[in-house]
Amino acid sequence: MKRFFKYKHFPLHFLLCIALSTTILHAQENDKKLYYFFVGSDISVIIDGESYEVQGANKKKLEIKDGLETKTIALKKTEMMRIAPRMRISAPIAGVGEIDAQKTHSALTNPKIAWQSASTAMENQALYQEDLVRAEVFEQVQAAALAGGNVSAVYNEGMTRIENAMEQTSRIEDFTRDAPTDMNSPHDAIEIRFEIQLPPYLQQPYVVALVDFIDPESGNVIRRPLFQKLNPKNTDIQKVVISKSGFPFDYQLENTSIALFDSGLEIATNRSPRLAALPESEAITFLRNTRAKANGVGEAPPAPMPELAPAGFYQSLKPKILDTRIAIKINAKGAAKSVALASKDADPLSQDIEGLLLKLPYYPALKNGKPKQSTLTCTLRELLQ
Repeated sequence: MKRFFKYKHFPLHFLLCIALSTTILHAQENDKKLYYFFVGSDISVIIDGESYEVQGANKKKLEIKDGLETKTIALKKTEMMRIAPRMRISAPIAGVGEIDAQKTHSALTNPKIAWQSASTAMENQALYQEDLVRAEVFEQVQAAALAGGNVSAVYNEGMTRIENAMEQTSRIEDFTRDAPTDMNSPHDAIEIRFEIQLPPYLQQPYVVALVDFIDPESGNVIRRPLFQKLNPKNTDIQKVVISKSGFPFDYQLENTSIALFDSGLEIATNRSPRLAALPESEAITFLRNTRAKANGVGEAPPAPMPELAPAGFYQSLKPKILDTRIAIKINAKGAAKSVALASKDADPLSQDIEGLLLKLPYYPALKNGKPKQSTLTCTLRELLQ
């Protein structure tokens, strides 16, 4: 398999980031994994005044999170999108090549299509006039024959009219063969091309092209997200093309960026803003300290860190056990001390799954802003998503 990390467009700043992070690793011999911090985007849709987090997407439909349920809605039924910056952490990282974004035309404004439509109309009208002349000449010849008139003269005159009509049709066909080179038409669409290489073990990946443009009427900068579903099994370098119309006539394209999501969870790419790598122990400490500072002197329940789950862990679980409720005792440092079933009728967990759950890092519960021992009760699905 070709590796995107050998791709000729791979940015130097990311390679430097990897080199610096590798140097940090020497200080922690137990840290064998890097986590990537970056500024990502929270994307939600507004429906009937309510905000719903996007969990999956393609060109025409969105999967949104409504409580514990996931619903599918048509993209055109959303009232608006809400995009907010958010600090993210990601274990996997994807490679994105150069982004080529070009203003284009929709079928409504495409000058070639407009010319073809007009040309077809002119040619059809010329052929129709030609058929009318033929019909008139035929009627006139018939009338002359029935009246005992000079059929030959009427026929010759009629043939001259038919030839003139055919010549007119030929001139129109010659005129419409080549479209003028100076045809101007407003741009109201965009085409975005780039290459991407996905990391393994993704479930439902999709890219979001964030298009910043200036509305010519208001002068405001507007950010519009465009969605494209990807195949999680394709981890080779693949070409992606996103085409979308519906932009204001003659809009001004400012910037285009690419974000990668997997089931609503944003994945780092080499083009993620403010990308930085930390070894595992420092990443966990940073996340716990950030949560504690955000909470102040209040209280907070224990919580999982799904971003730090081992790659492929979720996919390795059988669907029937995903809704098994478990109880995990977590100490004040955020380490799991024991795992027990919270569902009476559930099948016992395998030793492998129980061992992985004990190795996962967690957020400890907080009381008066300080960590304390507690028990986290949830399903495996809630724990890992």
